[in-house]
This record gives sequence, C-alpha cells and structure tokens, in this order.
Amino acid sequence: MKFFFAVMVSLAVHLVLIMAVMPSSALKTMEAGRSTESEIAKRYADGINRVLPMDTGTTASLEGVLARIDGEDWTRQSFPDTFLAAAKEAGLPAKEVELVPALDSDRSKQGRLDIIVKTEWPEERDVSDLLIYGFLAGEGTLKSNFSSHRLWVYLDAGDEGSGRAAFETMDCRYFRNGKTSPSGFLYNSTWSE
Repeated sequence: MKFFFAVMVSLAVHLVLIMAVMPSSALKTMEAGRSTESEIAKRYADGINRVLPMDTGTTASLEGVLARIDGEDWTRQSFPDTFLAAAKEAGLPAKEVELVPALDSDRSKQGRLDIIVKTEWPEERDVSDLLIYGFLAGEGTLKSNFSSHRLWVYLDAGDEGSGRAAFETMDCRYFRNGKTSPSGFLYNSTWSE
C-alpha cells in the first residue's frame, strides 16, 4: 500500500513539473481543444431547450418544398439525390447525402440502411435545420422502398467543432405527420462528437 501511495505521489509531482515547464501556448491549445469539442454540443443542447413549435408558415413552406419535388423518386437508388434536392430547395446548407448499411450492426444484418446528411452549421443557423432534415427524412422514408433505421446529421460548425445528431427514422415519420412535436422529436435524438 505504501509503495502504491509513493508511486501515485511521484506521478502527481511529475505531472505538476511537466505542466510548469510546458509552454503557455501549448496549455492554451489544450484548453482550446477541450472547449472546441464542447461548444457545438452546448449550442445543440441550448437549441433543444429553446425550440418552439413549428408555426403554420414554416409547415406550409415545407409542404411547398415537398410539392415542388413531388415528381422526384424516393427509391433506394435515387434517395440521396432527391433528399439533397429537397434540402437545397428548403434553403439548407447540406453538402452530401448518403445511404449506408445501418451503423448498428444488428440492424445492418437485417438489411436496414442509415441516412447520412453532411451539412454546414454556421453560427447564424439553429436547430430548426435539424427539424427540417427530420421532416424531409420522414417524407422520404414514408415513400421509400427500403428499410431504414436512423437519420444521422453530421454538423460542421467550423471553429465550434463538429458533431452528429442521430434520429430514429420512425420518429422522423411521426414528426412529418404531426404526431410528434419539435421538442419531442429533438429530445429523442442522440448527440455524439
């Protein structure tokens, strides 16, 4: 026990010495790295806590987007292009949409697919972007010919960092049909960095 205690004290002393001689710029970089990772998560959480119900104007606007792309194909082969076109039509800064085998191995074995949306998330945008992506995923998966599992939205917020929000596609469908509120939809999401 005494040996263990001595080793722990020695390690603590060495750590203090290392921190004392480390250049202050390196310490700032370490601290900045820590804050960068959490800034986007904080912004995401704050947005969820402040989200309001979608007003009729927003809903009507999204219905208009869907009406304008009504002739588009939501089948497996065309889904990424159709989703991206709908996102652009809705004014979202989406860069890429992919269909991939479900990231959950059990769901992947069942042949289910995940939808990955890669998008910019500049400071002036908020969680309403995620609501629109969810709404579009709900529409698309209701009309699709494949079994889906999750919608992953990869957010690139520049200096604030990057992260991803995951939504069950069933929740996307409920949200699309008005059976889940915006706050309920976002609270059911999973955040990771």
